[in-house]
Amino acid sequence: MLSLLIAKTYSSQLFKIKFVLSSINSPIKHIQLFQQKIHQQIKFIDLKYWENQDIEKLIDVIGINLNLAMPESFKEDLLKSAKGSPRFIKSASEIFLLLANMTRGIYQNT
Repeated sequence: MLSLLIAKTYSSQLFKIKFVLSSINSPIKHIQLFQQKIHQQIKFIDLKYWENQDIEKLIDVIGINLNLAMPESFKEDLLKSAKGSPRFIKSASEIFLLLANMTRGIYQNT
């Protein structure tokens, strides 16, 4: 990452390039006093957790596009457990898809 920032700084052809990084925990607390110049190169933005209605939409989009028939009770449990985290929904959906595919394979092979 540092190499990319340095290259961008010294090449006028790269001035329009923007980097977007994501972190679950804020990296700001790990910046030491002697590293404060990092704020000249990187803008840190705190993002809020998603609202329940947005998480519900995400669950629906994933279900439709991956052809997953998620029971309503499962969706409700996902919504509660996610606590506003789209990353949680993604991970849980991957597990649900894996289990659904395994189950389909089991039923097809019997």
